[in-house]
Amino acid sequence: AFGLFEVRVTGLVPIRMTAGGAHDQIEDGKSGLIVPFEDVDALAQAILKLTDPATRQRMSEICSTRAHALYGIDPMVDAMVGLYGLKAA
Repeated sequence: AFGLFEVRVTGLVPIRMTAGGAHDQIEDGKSGLIVPFEDVDALAQAILKLTDPATRQRMSEICSTRAHALYGIDPMVDAMVGLYGLKAA
């Protein structure tokens, strides 16, 4: 199974339910879509929204750029080094 990082790096646009962390990981309508639990109509609308090639392409680019900026190797190393109170080389 792929994590959200792997999905976004490839440019796939995630659709996610409103659970803990959803709004921290996804900018609704920009880098993915967030739908309420058990709302079949909202899920269907989100899927339909991504059938538009221009919308999907725009959101895909944002996903990939955001994933690399937040979760790429350099930002993750910097975050880990910071947790230990060290300075990055």
